[in-house]
Amino acid sequence: MAWNDEYLRKAEHLLPGKKTITRNQAEEQGWNFGYHKGAFAKASTKLEDAMFARDSLDMFDRYPNFPAYRAIFFGIISALHGVKEGLRYACEAIGGEAPKWWSRKFKEIQGDPLLKIFYDLHNSDKHDLQIKYLQPNMRLYSYSGPPPHTFSGEGVFSIINPGTKDERRVFHEGAVAEFECFLAIDNLKHKNDIVSHLPLKQQIDLVIQHYKELVWDARSQFSQ
Repeated sequence: MAWNDEYLRKAEHLLPGKKTITRNQAEEQGWNFGYHKGAFAKASTKLEDAMFARDSLDMFDRYPNFPAYRAIFFGIISALHGVKEGLRYACEAIGGEAPKWWSRKFKEIQGDPLLKIFYDLHNSDKHDLQIKYLQPNMRLYSYSGPPPHTFSGEGVFSIINPGTKDERRVFHEGAVAEFECFLAIDNLKHKNDIVSHLPLKQQIDLVIQHYKELVWDARSQFSQ
């Protein structure tokens, strides 16, 4: 079905007496005509981005590559920021009780140390040259592959095109290792429970779960 302005004009007779708007106008108001539909389509789309990115972190359990892990982690941070913005924008557009609901929920995010650090890391990634808190750890048992330049907590890598504009690191497979990343923050809490000891991926799961509940709650209460 061709969801374009021409189709909408042809379908006008199906809604006698109703005002019609273009697809672009509808999308500007937060609607979407793909899998994710309704006023909260933006929020649910970005939530899906966060969930797929989280799934991809599992590949690094046996393939140490800190730069790739870091890039995906901050992709998750960015996607969760998109969920927040999608909820805020949709609630403002809906009006009534929705903006008040979002104001309460955003205060909960700011008041929860784990949720807030994920919110703060988004701004830190954009504005701060230091990569705060995120640290890698590798336990290497054996390696079979091309001779690398370096074994480190970030992985097993070589440097290609040294001394040129194309210089970069290449991370090798072939490591028999355990690899994980963690947030170097003491006494980190989530919903009054200490979560500092949890692996980063479990902390991410807790944050994503919270945003899942937010999107579900918003859609349940305010979907039109």
